Amino acid sequence: MVNSNDKRKSRSLRVKHNQNKGSNLEQPLSHRNPLALISTIHGALAVLIPTIIALTVGLLLWVLTLNKRKALNGMTYLLGWIGSIAAGLRLTIDGIEIIDNNRPAIFIFNHQSGIDPIILCRLLRKNIVGVAKIELKSHPVIGPLLSFGDTLFVDRDNKQSKTDVLDDANLVLSHTLSVAISPEGTRSKHSELGQFRSGPFRLARRSNRPIVPIIIVNSSNILPPRSLNMKPGLVHIKVLPPIYPEDWADNHPNEMAKTMHNTYMDELTRLNKNCS
Repeated sequence: MVNSNDKRKSRSLRVKHNQNKGSNLEQPLSHRNPLALISTIHGALAVLIPTIIALTVGLLLWVLTLNKRKALNGMTYLLGWIGSIAAGLRLTIDGIEIIDNNRPAIFIFNHQSGIDPIILCRLLRKNIVGVAKIELKSHPVIGPLLSFGDTLFVDRDNKQSKTDVLDDANLVLSHTLSVAISPEGTRSKHSELGQFRSGPFRLARRSNRPIVPIIIVNSSNILPPRSLNMKPGLVHIKVLPPIYPEDWADNHPNEMAKTMHNTYMDELTRLNKNCS
């Protein structure tokens, strides 16, 4: 049986623990980890400033030229260039010539980090339309940029939305523009490669356009998933040879998704080993 003194002692310990816990929460950010604060500010500015500049220039180019595609190409180029500088990105690229020699195409990539769109803008530069989750459309900073860029938004929980996006992407490809899409459907939670969906491969068969795989290594160390703690660094890119629909005519898109996932796993393992 617990006596009153024990109860008072237990209550006192809980109060003291909560007070200590509260005192830690009330500490100024600068007292917790100055380096983390600096990297968070850097991350926020590295996203905000290039986005505002690129969107402003894109709108101005549209007004001056009355040609939205030229305006979007200028915006894409600028976002990749300024965004890379602001983030402190250094890129090593193996196979850059494959990108320009195989347009229009469906460019697929492994999605490790929030910095990946900047990397893709740097690589692809022009005549590209991206596919993004519908939640980003309402983002106060990124949303206006993506909307102006004619991004195809997909509701991942809505089957009709997925069908509509495939229709729209097929139309984009028929107009000699390329499409950038992550087969994972979303950013990896822990920098690990997620399961590949069949959408890009269905699109390739339907549009008769090649798939060009882009493998991104180390972007999650620059900007970890769901974080603004950005630090400058080196990102390795490998572009694989194009895969044409006739190359896998006997395979179902689901099978191709699994095969490509295995290819990415093998390449990421090898590239990570070489980079370490």
